[in-house]
Amino acid sequence: MDIIYNMRLVVSNNIMRMLLRWHLERIHQCCVCPMEMQCEFFRWSDEPAPTGDRETDEQNLIRHECIRLQESLNEIQQELDCERTEWGREKSELTSQLSTVQFELDALKKRIKMANESDLMPPLDKLSIADDKDDDALVLHTMKLWISMEE
Repeated sequence: MDIIYNMRLVVSNNIMRMLLRWHLERIHQCCVCPMEMQCEFFRWSDEPAPTGDRETDEQNLIRHECIRLQESLNEIQQELDCERTEWGREKSELTSQLSTVQFELDALKKRIKMANESDLMPPLDKLSIADDKDDDALVLHTMKLWISMEE
């Protein structure tokens, strides 16, 4: 749960950083009158100039805002694609490392198992008593097992 929250937080921070950068790069226009006669005129320089017709101006502003938002969305999508590519690369590297470590762990488990089994085996001189025919089969079987473990 925390991982998902942190990922969302990183993405939202990236979006906020990009929007802030976009607003810092925008140029605005204010009233051109001297300071004592300033009105409250403010317009972003990349917005369409007013035409005088209120409905046309609103449509132009809406159209301009849609274009600006689409461009912003495209930039965000590109950043997200780059991050996904990076995450995919990191995931494949970690998966590769995991499989290597898992292989080494399995090899160590085998060696430990073989060492534990060899500690449980009786000494060879006790296995080589050949008074019974059944014992000979046991000795041969035990010797084969012992030899295969050493390989």
